[in-house]
Amino acid sequence: MASISLLFIVLNVLSFLRFVVGQSERKFTLELSRGRWAPDGVEREMILVNGQYPPPNLEIWEDDDVVVEVFNGLEEPSSIHFHGIEMRNTPWSDGAPGLSQRPIPSGHNFTYRWKATQHGSYWYHSHSGEQVEDGLYGALTIHPRAGTLKPFSLISESSAGVEALERAEREAQPVLMSDHRHVTGREVWEFTQRASCFPPRVMAVSYGADGYYPAMPANILEGCHATDALREVIEVQGHSDSGGDENWVALHFIGAFHGISSMVSIDEHPMWVFAVDGGYITPQLVHAIPIMNGERFSVFIKADKAGDFAIRIAATMDPQILDGYATLRVSTPGEQSSGDSSAPYIDAAGHPTSGDVVIFDPNTSKPFPPSPIPPVADKTFIMYMGNSVPAYLWELNVEPLLPLQLERETPLLLEPRPPSHHIFETTNDTWVDLVFITHTSPNPPHPIHKHGVKMHLLGLGYGSWTWASVEEAARDIPGSFNLVDPPVKDSFTSLKVGINDRQHTAWLAVRYHVNNPGAWLLHCHVLEHLNGGMQVVLLDGVDAWPEMPEEYRRLAEGSG
Repeated sequence: MASISLLFIVLNVLSFLRFVVGQSERKFTLELSRGRWAPDGVEREMILVNGQYPPPNLEIWEDDDVVVEVFNGLEEPSSIHFHGIEMRNTPWSDGAPGLSQRPIPSGHNFTYRWKATQHGSYWYHSHSGEQVEDGLYGALTIHPRAGTLKPFSLISESSAGVEALERAEREAQPVLMSDHRHVTGREVWEFTQRASCFPPRVMAVSYGADGYYPAMPANILEGCHATDALREVIEVQGHSDSGGDENWVALHFIGAFHGISSMVSIDEHPMWVFAVDGGYITPQLVHAIPIMNGERFSVFIKADKAGDFAIRIAATMDPQILDGYATLRVSTPGEQSSGDSSAPYIDAAGHPTSGDVVIFDPNTSKPFPPSPIPPVADKTFIMYMGNSVPAYLWELNVEPLLPLQLERETPLLLEPRPPSHHIFETTNDTWVDLVFITHTSPNPPHPIHKHGVKMHLLGLGYGSWTWASVEEAARDIPGSFNLVDPPVKDSFTSLKVGINDRQHTAWLAVRYHVNNPGAWLLHCHVLEHLNGGMQVVLLDGVDAWPEMPEEYRRLAEGSG
C-alpha cells in the first residue's frame, strides 16, 4: 500500500458548528483529539475536532464578535490560527505561537476573541508542528454586512440575475482541498530530517540537495496508486434553462494544501471568479484556477443542466502525477442527474485540454472596489530566500528561523526584541515594501503569507534585483510593475527558478499599509518549508503598540 494517497477533496454542505447568538456574538467550541479516520478509504491516525474530520465550518457575519474556545485534548501543544483574518485591535488572538501566545499545553484550553471586520472565504488551522498535515484545519465563512458594494452587476446586467448572484453567495459552499498522506505529519518530518532531503531522489536532483536517499523508507513516495474511496459529492439544485438569469451556484475553493500546488476546474462549467483571499475582484470568466497553499477563490457557476460533473484537482508540483476528484451533482426541475461522464478542461497534470481553455491569473486580478496605493513606500525591506544545508532547512532571509526558536521564548507581542535578520520593525500609518529575492537555484515557488493585513502585488520577474527600492526599479523596468491597481491578497507566490538551467534568480515585490499594530508572522505556507525555518517576524506599528488584556497576558506568560 502506498503511503501517499491521491490528492483528495473534502466538500461539506454547510454543517456549521452550533453557536450561541446574543447581540451579534458567535461562540464556538473546538475540542481537539486524536483518532483513527479514513477520509480516502485508508485508515490512519488523524486529529479530530469535536470528534469529526473534516472539522466543522465556522459561519460568521461581518461585525460579529467572535469567541472560539479551544480545548487541547492532544498529547502535544497546539494552537489555532485564523488564516487571512486581520485581527484588528486583537493581535493576541492571531494564534501564532511565539508571537501572540504560547502554545496551548496538553489538557488546557485557550479562548480566542476577535471582531469580524472583514467578509469572504477564510479558513482556520493549527500553527503548531505538523498538525495541519494530520487534519487540523477547517473552513471559515464571513457573510458581508448589508450594503456592501459588490461586483455582481459586472456578471449579470439584469436585476433578477444580480439577486440570484446575491442568493448564491449567501448559500455558497466551502470546498476544502488537501493533500493527504497515509502517514502522520510527525513521521514525514522525521523521515525528512533523517534523509536530509524531501522528497527523495527527484528533489535531490532538482533542488541540488545532498540527502541520503536510503534513509527514506521506500513506501513514502514510491508506488503510489489510486485509492478505492468514494468521491465526495456536492449536490446543488439548478434551474431549467428557460432564458432566465437565475441559475447560479457559488463555491469557495480553499487550498488547505500543506505541500503541493494545484490546478482546479469543474467539467463543462466555466467559472466566474469574483473574490480572491476573501476580497472582491473585477470578475473574470475562466475554466481553471491555479491554487496554492492557503489561497481562497470564490466562484459562480451556472447550474442550468442536470448531471454529474467532475471537479478536478491536479497537483502541479509533485514528483508523481497526483490528481483528485469530486462530483458536482446538479438537479434541475423535472430532471435528475444522468451520471454520464463529463468533458474535462484539464488533464491529470493540470494542463489545458485545448487551446480554448482559459486559466485564471491571480497576478492580474483587480480589487473591487479599487484599492489605491501611494506612488512611493516609506520603507523597503529586501529579503533573500531559498533552501539551506541540510536540505530540509529553508530561509526567508539569510538564515532559517525554526518555529521552536520562537515558541520557547516570551511571545514577541509581550516582549519585542531588537531588529535582526528575522525581526523587522515598522511605524504606524506608513507604507512598507517587501522585496523577496530567490537567490538559490533551483528553487520551487513559495506562497508567502502575511498575518495581520493584506499586501498589494507590485511586480515579479526573473533576473537579479540590483535596486535599493521599488521606485528605482520601476524607473528602469516600468513594464514589470503595477503601481496603479495591483492585486490585493494575504499571500503571493514567488516564481520557480532553475527551469531548464536558464533562470537562476527571481524577485517578488509587495507593498502593505501599516495600520494594524502587532507582532505578525510572514512565512512560506508550504508546511515543510515553514517547519524548516522559512519565516520572519514583522513588528508593525511599534509606536502604537497595543496593550494586551490581563487574561491573555497571563496565558502568554504561561502563568494562567
